[in-house]
Amino acid sequence: SLTLRVWENQLRVEHECVNRGERPMPFDLGYHPYFLMSGLQNVEFRVPGRQPALTLPDGPETGAQLSHPPSGTLFCDRARRTTVVMHHTEGFDSLVLWSVPAKGFVCMEPWQGMPNGLNGQPSMVLMPGQSARGAISLIPGILP
Repeated sequence: SLTLRVWENQLRVEHECVNRGERPMPFDLGYHPYFLMSGLQNVEFRVPGRQPALTLPDGPETGAQLSHPPSGTLFCDRARRTTVVMHHTEGFDSLVLWSVPAKGFVCMEPWQGMPNGLNGQPSMVLMPGQSARGAISLIPGILP
């Protein structure tokens, strides 16, 4: 199930996946929120415990992947004076930051597994009756 909760200035997306079958079920989950940006040259990410701020290299498609990311990554677009802080629950082993600059967006994607993990080694296997839960929260802001 997927539950969206909105209050004050926060969006929280919660998931619960339950294996209702009789056999083990491979399970990987990732969120793919996209954010409008003015231009890649104006964008930076601030990751808790990591200095300096992270910028993406210029290119037609660009990105970076962080292993075992802490919760609380901040996306900042200086030209638009906007920010978004993303918090996530435990279990997200990777954070992928990427963009197609010509399309005007950037993504902050927390993943519980690797791309195409179900065709290789999934990060998790749910036994019959077992469930997995998690959530992300997105909090927008405005730069002074």
